[in-house]
Amino acid sequence: MGHYRPGRCRSCGLWGRDRPWPQVQAHLLGLLSAELGDTAAVLAYAAELERLGEARDARGLTPALAWSLRARILAAEQRPADALRALGEAHPEIWFGATISDPFYSQGRLRYVRAELLRQVGHYHDALRWYRSLGENSPWDLVFLAPSHLRQGEIYELLGDRAKAAEHYERFIALWREADPEFQPLVARAQARLAAPLCQALARF
Repeated sequence: MGHYRPGRCRSCGLWGRDRPWPQVQAHLLGLLSAELGDTAAVLAYAAELERLGEARDARGLTPALAWSLRARILAAEQRPADALRALGEAHPEIWFGATISDPFYSQGRLRYVRAELLRQVGHYHDALRWYRSLGENSPWDLVFLAPSHLRQGEIYELLGDRAKAAEHYERFIALWREADPEFQPLVARAQARLAAPLCQALARF
């Protein structure tokens, strides 16, 4: 597999020569391959990540990304428990400044995936903890902020905490009230849940 070799960025820092470009490339190509349903390519890119080794200022990140690609396959096969085991206890140690300034290091997507898998297997309190982490550390996580509020609203409703459920539904609606048309059904669903009586619990989500 070839590797992209960018020139020196004028702003330098994490966006230029100091960024782990081979790991970024392998991870993104693995994600694209997963979207295309090319399991063999996903596994190949996971192996490539392991071969590349550690990224600067982020101990444990590259192996975590490799396992996240394997977990993506398992999740697509409707095997959330196995996907969680694939992720294991991977908690990369990343310099805080890097998480703020770079989307690769912020790892918002990886945290959202972990939260989704925990929700699917019924570990609701653990899922809530990971959903809450989105939007707290890095502006790059904000893309996941509205969906995380929707999920927290659903979980709190399932747990019978109507007040917290309503709080998160309201925050989700406020963020996505003017979202693109394809997302409006989610807004309508949240509005319906916000208006529903307490006795109506979510059957599935």
